Amino acid sequence: MLDTLAGKSSFSFLDGFSGYNQIRIALEDQDKTTFTCPWGTYAYNVLPFGLCNAPATFQRAVLAIFANLVHDCIEVYMDDFLVYGNSFEHELKNLENVLKRCIEVNLSLSNEKCFMMLNEWIVLGHYISSQGIKVNPSKIQIIVNLLIPTSQKEVRSFLGYASYYRRSIEYFSKIASPLFKLLAKDTPFNWNDNCQQAFEILKGKLSTTPVLKGLNWNLPFHIFTDASDTSVGASLGQKEESCHYAIYFISNYLTPAELNYIVTEKEMLAIIHVVNKFRHYITGYEVFVHTDHSTIKHLMNKPVTSGRVTRWLLLLQEFNITILDRPGKENQVVDFLSRLQNQGEVVPVEDSFLDENLFAISIVNPWYADLANYLSTGRTPPYFTPKEEKRLVKQSARYSWVNGDLFYIGYDMIIR
Repeated sequence: MLDTLAGKSSFSFLDGFSGYNQIRIALEDQDKTTFTCPWGTYAYNVLPFGLCNAPATFQRAVLAIFANLVHDCIEVYMDDFLVYGNSFEHELKNLENVLKRCIEVNLSLSNEKCFMMLNEWIVLGHYISSQGIKVNPSKIQIIVNLLIPTSQKEVRSFLGYASYYRRSIEYFSKIASPLFKLLAKDTPFNWNDNCQQAFEILKGKLSTTPVLKGLNWNLPFHIFTDASDTSVGASLGQKEESCHYAIYFISNYLTPAELNYIVTEKEMLAIIHVVNKFRHYITGYEVFVHTDHSTIKHLMNKPVTSGRVTRWLLLLQEFNITILDRPGKENQVVDFLSRLQNQGEVVPVEDSFLDENLFAISIVNPWYADLANYLSTGRTPPYFTPKEEKRLVKQSARYSWVNGDLFYIGYDMIIR
């Protein structure tokens, strides 16, 4: 949703009025909501708040109402409807279509919570405008005025909030390292100068964080990766008018087993990590991977490799990836990972085959194709094994092929 809205120039935010209560419960199901109180027994005529299936039912109803408009001119998040456009006139037309749809289905909106034809607004804790995505400015002042934490609970609370915006903070893992160390098990709370410096830097980063631009699906993606002795990291971005801009930053610490990898395998592991992390962005699009380890570029064409590297190379075949060599001094975005220290629990990099057949081209015949061919010609497919032939003959006992139609005799002796 954030990627869709970022870069739009005009927004309208509509809020449903007691959304659940606008959906009537079927008469035969109303008794299932019966409840007892001192004044008698009552049942709901409309969908109440609190039922386990109420959110799913309401969301399904709303998506059905705006089925042909979702992802085109409106985004839906429960009872919040975000109408957007590339210009004032475009947004005005989209808003008119949405409001007409609300009138047609008798969907009520809250007058107090609707804001229309805005140039910028807050969505899911982020500030959205034509410039891109940045931190909610109303919450920045709260962070700036925070007092120094005096316990692990306060440190954990601060890091929980700051981590929500780590997408906008390029050096988050490095900066917050002293604070994460305070959360380790059986570690006494000792607020030293390093913790104070990290605390102040994070507050400053949250106040002056760079704006992240939204995606441009017409441009290729650029991924910058780096690996150190203890961690791997990467940034996802695009290049527009000779200028690189960031979309996302990630980092991950190596497990004890991964620490034993040679340098080339660690650099390759960084690419595998970023591919799995950003696969929903890069699948089907041109991708340039920038690494400061030139061996990776030649490894892609090496005929003989280890089993682990071979599995990684097969995994990369799903994507349109070009490996580019980038000197370390120019790879500053992710080079900071070489100085990261281990922080508590470590999650291994996922390097298994996920959706490896996503873009595999294959022709799938209907389930009845072999059955119909056998009944009409009396011959089984030439590529069938004896076991498959026997199963096909046995399956055909209840089927008949008459004048181009396939009939089935059920166990109830009814022909369908």
